[in-house]
Amino acid sequence: STEFFSVDTYQDWTVVGSVEARRLHLDISDAELTERLAAWTPTHERPESGYAWLHQQHVEGADTGADLDFLKGCRGAPVGKDSH
Repeated sequence: STEFFSVDTYQDWTVVGSVEARRLHLDISDAELTERLAAWTPTHERPESGYAWLHQQHVEGADTGADLDFLKGCRGAPVGKDSH
């Protein structure tokens, strides 16, 4: 059986999750979500150069190793963990 737990409650909506099902759910109406998304603006900076730009453009997610995408082998040969 899948057990759900409450993660947090804020302003009359709740985030619920299930470890077994690997799921998080924001328990609000579609109308409220649409309204919140329409009012939302990103708060992060968008660097135009430097390491911050490189990081945002080329670092992959944790599921793929959190590495720079251009360091992957491109000819089908495996790239060992100590190769770079």
